[in-house]
Amino acid sequence: MSLPENQNVNHYCTQNVYEQSCSITAWDQLYDQIHPGHFQGELTEMLLDGIQLCSEYTNLALRQSCMVQPGSFWLGIPITQGSPGYIGSQPIDEHRLAVSAGGEEFELNTPDEYRILGIVISKDSLFQNTDMLVDQAQISRLLTDPTALMVEPHKKAALCALMRQMLSYGATDAKQMLRGNAGKVINHNLLITLLDLLENASAQAPLTTGKQIGYRRLVTRAREYVLERTSEPVTMLDLCRELYVSRRTLQNAFCEVVGVGPNHWLKMIRLNAVHRELINPYSPCHNVTDAAMSWGFWHLSQFASDYQLLFNQKPSATLRMRHQD
Repeated sequence: MSLPENQNVNHYCTQNVYEQSCSITAWDQLYDQIHPGHFQGELTEMLLDGIQLCSEYTNLALRQSCMVQPGSFWLGIPITQGSPGYIGSQPIDEHRLAVSAGGEEFELNTPDEYRILGIVISKDSLFQNTDMLVDQAQISRLLTDPTALMVEPHKKAALCALMRQMLSYGATDAKQMLRGNAGKVINHNLLITLLDLLENASAQAPLTTGKQIGYRRLVTRAREYVLERTSEPVTMLDLCRELYVSRRTLQNAFCEVVGVGPNHWLKMIRLNAVHRELINPYSPCHNVTDAAMSWGFWHLSQFASDYQLLFNQKPSATLRMRHQD
């Protein structure tokens, strides 16, 4: 993980979900906006030697496909009270945090008004000279698969407080904060606090039923299937055949997990795909009609109405943003 020249801290305020997904350094991400409205997000990140800290806020519910760089581990620590987020089918809340190894895709689901702290740390940074402090094999096993870990609340609070303090001070003068012996002590304190948290963490089964877990997995598979096929629109019947489930099961799964039926959800996923086509400067679609038709929207006036309802913006306005600095 290399540092940008003369820059350790980045701060972004975003006005659309695509911009938010592209803000964080060295991540591979795809965000879908779930709830209608004008999106607002914030991201603050600090880049250290082999360590990336970040604080993210999003005002609307999202489904996120994420992957961090190989040779590292990610920990996501929710700091919002209220509805929990999910990593895959497992909730993350005040007693749990999310983890995943680099190079492995994971799915994160977050509700409205959500804040999460994140840390990406290279394996070398985590395990170098720590064999006398912790069982490295045990820690590595905990962090290998995308999952939720049970942690001790006071140790989680200690790590959150340190990360917030580092991000706050770093935003003022990161170079001064990290110079010489001060930087060495900061890195040491962060590593020790993190290892102390992980030493007593456990991959405990989440407090959800087998049916709820199955529903979330079903929705995840449906989303993957839709995004892999852009040549023609995917229908509810297509999903039933592909996923080997009945229409009732599919309906129940989507109403339970997403809060809407599969037909509405399919349209929402395709609207998000058009949004990315319109705002992405590398998209082969050069106008609204091309983008809409490529994702199966043939009734353009109805498409424009549905698009504006979800994103609080006309598709033509999104396209204009492609050319803005």
